[in-house]
Order: sequence, then structure tokens, then C-alpha cells
Amino acid sequence: MFTITIILNNKIDWIDILANQNGLRAAAQIAEISGLWPRLVKPLFAAASRVSSLRNHVLTVEVASPVIGYELSVVSSQIKEKINYSFRANYIREIRFISGSFPKNKHSPCLSLSRTEKKDVVPGINHLLKGDLEGSFQRLVNAARLRAKRDLQNGAVLCRLCGCPTSVSLNEICSGCRFDGSLSSQTAEKENSV
Repeated sequence: MFTITIILNNKIDWIDILANQNGLRAAAQIAEISGLWPRLVKPLFAAASRVSSLRNHVLTVEVASPVIGYELSVVSSQIKEKINYSFRANYIREIRFISGSFPKNKHSPCLSLSRTEKKDVVPGINHLLKGDLEGSFQRLVNAARLRAKRDLQNGAVLCRLCGCPTSVSLNEICSGCRFDGSLSSQTAEKENSV
């Protein structure tokens, strides 16, 4: 067995080698970039993203949604320049944004409503639920009834299972009932009774 001995001129070289071997340098750089991140992007984006990893000069950032990822990718060249300027080197060559859920960073600012804003929101929602939605739902039901009546006048057959008009008379079962797995047992029962 051979032993390789490295003679180091000073302690800094030795610390440098150990840091690279143990991955401490990358961890320190990620920590430094994570600390800079809220100052590099707007507070809304900082709250919905976090620095994930740094490998081969590629910075990976997790984002809460694809929309946030797209918005950050538009300004990624500016973010990259700011990071490289703070490191005083051309260290980051590419930034990749990965969407997905991640635990919220407790140090990131989050948007919240004040008490007066919350009081304004509740009556608005109640108004929508009471008036506008009832009328919209009634118009939708009336339109469906008119469509069904017109289809029956044009020669459609009623589905044996759900009663909706169907233009295809394959055993007089509509396509919705044919492909719906939850109605397969009802189909078998009704076909056996016929």
C-alpha cells in the first residue's frame, strides 16, 4: 500500500484542500448566495423561492410555482451578474429554476392583509356568493334544459342510466355513463334487470 504525502507550504492550502474534499466550500457559497437572495430579487419572489444547490457553476433555485420561475428566468442574467459581482469572479454561469412545493422560509417576508383589508374582503365575498352566483347557476341550468329539450326534438334518445339525451343509440347509454367507472356497477344491475 502506497501513501501519498502532500507537503503544503502554508495552512491556507491545507484548509483549502480539506474544504474542497468535504464539500464545505460549496455549502459556504450556497449559504452566502442564500443570504444575498432576498436583496437580489423582489420580496415577493424571495418569499416564493430559495437557493437549492450549486454544482459546476450552475445555481439551482426552487420556486413555488412555474409563474415565479418564469418571472425570475426573465431577469436571470441580471441576477447572475449581481452574484458574480459580489463574488468578484465569473462564478455562476447558469441559473436553473425548478418549480415545486417547498417549506416556507420563516425568514422571508410574506404578504398579509391588515384588519381593515380583511373586513373589506368578507362582505365582497358574501355579495358574490349570494347574488351573482345564484343567477349564473340558474342561467346555466336553464341553458342545459333548453339544450336537452332541443336534442330530444331532433331525435336524441335518453340515456337509460342518467336520463341525459344522447345522439348515439349504443344500448341507449351515453358516453359519460359508459366511461365512468363509478357507474359500471349500476350499468350491470340495470342491464340484468332488462
